Amino acid sequence: MKNLLLFTTLLFSTTFTSFAQCSEDIEPKVLLIGDSWAFFMNADGTFNNVFEHWGQSNMNFYSNATLSVNGARTEDFLEEARMTEIENQLDSKPSIEAVHISLSGNDFLGAWNVDLTPEETEELSDETYDEVFAVVDFIKSVRPDIQIVFSGYMYANFAEVINDAAPLEESHPFYGNWEEMGFPTFEQLNSLLNDFSDRLYDASLSDPQIDFVHVPALMQYVYGQEDPLGVDPGGTYAPLTQPLPYGDVTYPSPKVSMRDYGLVRDCFHLSVDGYYSMIDYQFQKFYHKFFMDDAYFLAELDENNGAISSDGDTNTDLNMGESGGDDEKVILSFNTTAMADTVITGASIFLRRENVDGGDPVGAEVELTMKNGFLGAGEAIDAADFSDEGDITGTACVFGLNEEDTDWIRIDLPEAFLPLISNDGVMQFSIAAQDASGELITFTNGDVEEFAPVFNVKYKAEFASVEENEPLVNDFIVFPNPAKDQLNIYTKGKSYDRIEIINLQGQTVLVSNKAVNQLDISTLNAGQYLIRFSSVERVTVQQFVKK
Repeated sequence: MKNLLLFTTLLFSTTFTSFAQCSEDIEPKVLLIGDSWAFFMNADGTFNNVFEHWGQSNMNFYSNATLSVNGARTEDFLEEARMTEIENQLDSKPSIEAVHISLSGNDFLGAWNVDLTPEETEELSDETYDEVFAVVDFIKSVRPDIQIVFSGYMYANFAEVINDAAPLEESHPFYGNWEEMGFPTFEQLNSLLNDFSDRLYDASLSDPQIDFVHVPALMQYVYGQEDPLGVDPGGTYAPLTQPLPYGDVTYPSPKVSMRDYGLVRDCFHLSVDGYYSMIDYQFQKFYHKFFMDDAYFLAELDENNGAISSDGDTNTDLNMGESGGDDEKVILSFNTTAMADTVITGASIFLRRENVDGGDPVGAEVELTMKNGFLGAGEAIDAADFSDEGDITGTACVFGLNEEDTDWIRIDLPEAFLPLISNDGVMQFSIAAQDASGELITFTNGDVEEFAPVFNVKYKAEFASVEENEPLVNDFIVFPNPAKDQLNIYTKGKSYDRIEIINLQGQTVLVSNKAVNQLDISTLNAGQYLIRFSSVERVTVQQFVKK
């Protein structure tokens, strides 16, 4: 892609200095809904903290007291009031791209008991699974483009935490929950959680609109069991040693990862840091790249990426700042041949902080140089790269937290750079601190793909035309579709007096002469049907499939 603006700019000058105006518009990207785990993440501001950590400080999440509810069950989100709230938020906040769901814990784990037979446990699992996917299908019906992300749960810790309350174990707030389940062992409860979560994970593998980063042992991995477990099986293990995703099912999540209320510790809910670690890992595995705009490209660990100093020394480390009296610039290369041949409306570079020496030279701005092709004398980094002014040089804004190692920064390219971005081959950048005196920062290189530098571009939005009188929404929503035994009905506040289900032969096979939220369709044969809603004012007809 060689656009006219590129030709014009290069015709008159090889360098154009732009000046940054560092401000960013923040948009909600995640709608958080669900039970007490959503409640705590909402109260802690977990998503916003993790967004900043990953350099995406231009994004945040949204939830409220109706959508994130301590003690909520899945069936609560099939009631009209909450369905209406979900629809209202998705309609009023079109920037939301994902609904993060924390549901099923109070349905499956909360209703299970060690005395249930395998058949009864399977029946409970089926019932919970169907309700969860009824919520999913409803959300899809409101926003067919939306991504659904299951939050998942970490292993609980009833036995050790409650044992710490001895001799007043029965006074612990979670003792009653543990007693109702029949005092399960760690292994029993963890295996139960894993069996159900595996079903959700399998569903995510077959549906590109669903994602589930399933790591129930993450707290074991992050914290380790550094003090001996206070109950059977006892023992210790070091942080970062338990294999993910399942760890050791005979152990709980470490006590240190559970929420501490001062007088007592929680048995099921995570600490502020625990929830942060959980969502941070989900960003590492999914969200960070999902929220990249239209295309992203990674810098690999090779001779085209590294650092160049003012005395001509090269380094495969991504160093920026001053070291030993010499200035160092980061050199990054991105192969953009897969980029669409279209107008670019935004672009950013994401870098992960590895460490700093003598202070952090990153401020609100950096000096950025961009070139179509390679800086200096050739593909490999060389001394000439340091002074090469490329196709354009300017001041770029820096966003993100950048307070600790592993924090990411986001460098937004100035608007003047955008017309010069090409998909002809390689785009190369040099990045320099504007004022570094004895300060050096090292960014993570491309050795690990999840932490490699990223070049992200945003294309011009294309809007499909809509006929002037084309209806944009239906008066009623039926879900799931296809449905097996039960059809849910969401009325959007509209009233109706009669429901008829009609087969493809035109025969009415099921009738309800009153308004209902659910219909039992288990007796219908598999196939396609029409469902007709009738009132004095109107008749509305929709289709659904019976499995």
